[in-house]
Amino acid sequence: MRLAAIAEYRQTHPIARAIQNAAAARGLICDVPDEVDYSLGFGLRVNYQDHVLHVGSLRFMVQQNITIPSLLEDAQTWCATQDGSLVMVAVDGQLAGAVELQTQLRPEAQSLVAQLHARGLKLAILSGDHAAPTRHLAARLGIDEYYAEVLPEAKAEQIKALQASGRVVCFVGDGINDAIALQQADVSVSMRGATTIATDSAQVVLSGGSLQQLADLFELSHAFKRDLNTTLRFAYIPGSILIAGVFLFHFGMGSALILYSAGLVGAIYSALRPMRQLKHEEKEKQSDLD
Repeated sequence: MRLAAIAEYRQTHPIARAIQNAAAARGLICDVPDEVDYSLGFGLRVNYQDHVLHVGSLRFMVQQNITIPSLLEDAQTWCATQDGSLVMVAVDGQLAGAVELQTQLRPEAQSLVAQLHARGLKLAILSGDHAAPTRHLAARLGIDEYYAEVLPEAKAEQIKALQASGRVVCFVGDGINDAIALQQADVSVSMRGATTIATDSAQVVLSGGSLQQLADLFELSHAFKRDLNTTLRFAYIPGSILIAGVFLFHFGMGSALILYSAGLVGAIYSALRPMRQLKHEEKEKQSDLD
């Protein structure tokens, strides 16, 4: 645990924070590593006190030609059946142990998925984790489509494939491995506290730290589109009637002025709808407090 926390010392993604918090809870003192080399989608290679640490997934260890005992492979399989996964730790090319991670759903996650489904949105999970925990996570959330053991570049390719089929893709991610996919998506969303590269790559950052804000984002988008279309109708329809009336029905100046003014007033009234809605919500909040 201590070695894993040392390797993850400067990392900010959720797995790194989970390891750091677990080490702190056990009172372990973690030094600063000398040098860190991050292998995107796989793990970390760290120089620490004349030792080389490798911290990451099973495929990272295999990639680094580190032998995995059959006992640990069995543990990996068992963890997968329990919605978990292993982060493996090797010292100087020899496997030293592993840290078990358990998936914890955010309290608002299932409610958010239900709200997005109610909007008719199709949801999918793109995960670098193994198939079993990804499948279990999708089942718990009620998401039918999922892709497991997806490397960062493959996430972007999957998004490209969806875009090529005519889909508009919104991608939500918070880790280094999500940066390429965030840049590829039509709409990219990250969260406060995510890795710097994720927030820099995202078009929208949810500052409240709650996934519920994603539902609010779609609501704002829908309201904006609705109000914009209504405003345009008020602007264009009277003008079209006015032009037709002048040429076909010989509208006079008075009729033209009335139509133009009606359209202008309607457009302004529609454009001010968000302000009226905000005032209404503030009154409701005040009533609840009283």
